[in-house]
Amino acid sequence: MLKIEAKYFKYITLVMSFLLSTFVYSDQEELLNIEQLLWENRIILIYLSNEDNGDDIENKRLLTKYKAQINERELIWFIIKESEIMTNYPNKLSNEFISNTKNRFPIERNKVLLIGKDGGIKAKGAELNLNFIFEEVDSMPMRQQEIKNSIE
Repeated sequence: MLKIEAKYFKYITLVMSFLLSTFVYSDQEELLNIEQLLWENRIILIYLSNEDNGDDIENKRLLTKYKAQINERELIWFIIKESEIMTNYPNKLSNEFISNTKNRFPIERNKVLLIGKDGGIKAKGAELNLNFIFEEVDSMPMRQQEIKNSIE
């Protein structure tokens, strides 16, 4: 009987160490680029110049105010200034994230992009208009399916 308990103890220890190492590793994993979010999230990218003092705070206030609607639509947002970033992404961003994002989605400053779960640009705008973004997202076939599945 003691051999069986010792055998299970080894397995329990092995499983616990595996789970702990997985948890620690995933906690340290950094977001390098938008592609890591595809098929799980829609993205709002807001590019601002350094001269846009206050616009970043106003946009963040608006995005925070509509947090529930943003989460419901699985939206991750990024407000990117020259070398600064604000986001609702819960984990750490890599040092290369800003440059990788600007290379992948080159766009002039003071623009807003809506990127679908498939990585395609779904809408561009000159300012953050959440009502428009919510309407665009809600009209997407994938979102329609999500709504239908949540009702059933």
